[in-house]
Amino acid sequence: MTKTLHKVTCLGFFLVLLSLLLVTSVHAITVGTFQVTTEGSQQKDAFVFKDYIAYDSQSDIWIYNLETKQDYPVIQKEGEQYITDFQGNLIVYQDIAPGQSNGDIRTYNVRNGKDALIIGELNSYSSGATNGDYVVYLDGGACGSLYAYRIRRAETQHIIDNVCTPRISDNIVYWSENAPGGPDIRGYDLRHKKFLDLVTEDGFQGPASMFGGKIVYIDSDGGGIGSYQAVKVKDIRRGEVTTIYEATASSINWPSISSKYVVWSEAPEIHVNSIKAANLRTGEVFELQPPGPHQNSHTITSIWKDTAAWMSWRTGNGDIYASVISR
Repeated sequence: MTKTLHKVTCLGFFLVLLSLLLVTSVHAITVGTFQVTTEGSQQKDAFVFKDYIAYDSQSDIWIYNLETKQDYPVIQKEGEQYITDFQGNLIVYQDIAPGQSNGDIRTYNVRNGKDALIIGELNSYSSGATNGDYVVYLDGGACGSLYAYRIRRAETQHIIDNVCTPRISDNIVYWSENAPGGPDIRGYDLRHKKFLDLVTEDGFQGPASMFGGKIVYIDSDGGGIGSYQAVKVKDIRRGEVTTIYEATASSINWPSISSKYVVWSEAPEIHVNSIKAANLRTGEVFELQPPGPHQNSHTITSIWKDTAAWMSWRTGNGDIYASVISR
């Protein structure tokens, strides 16, 4: 009888252990990080959308196909072209003609190859971004008057002045705005035509990235390495804020968000950069690229579903890297 109970107990323990191992293996995260560009020249400003990574290469715009593992130019013309966003099959870019300092805003549709002018000629336009239906842009340089152009109706509306680096997700345009005590994140709902106070905590908030009604942002006391900094995610509809990651021994910046993950840049020291990520469902934090040399310490990240991309100076001239995350 005792031997039978012992066997049953051992069998039960074995089954519990096996189930734990199976659960762990099912939910374990694996990261496939690879170097996208190796041309020996500088590539920068990577944007991921579906099966493509679009990026700048010597004032032209190229695409890397994640399925075929091939890269090729999509915008090559005289002058300078700089990508500023990639969503809804549309690459948004600033086009500066030869001998000119003013930039036009144009789009390139990767599905049908159509290149279209959004705004140009009179002034210099910058910071173009899209959700596939609208293109938002600034009339000015790094900061200026914010406009939204609805593509299908060819309608333009002025939203607000004195905005820097706007972005758009669904029907919400958002940007960082100076406020007493530090910048907040403001927005404008194009559908309901109203302004939004998206993130207005004490201290400094921004930069930010939105997807699916959630906004990720950096919350800090305004200092660098050695000061409090955190990656936070806010559910816009519910108002719930979740702290994803906190740091005081490093500097964190440039987060981006998809339906599954948050990625950001982390610098443990000046001119050194790493890329980290977190699972939105479990909160698990993991590394996409370990710390290494990077000219500006931080790099802008981009993510679509489970694929992230960024630029790093590890080869000395600036290349695009990417990670495919899987469970």
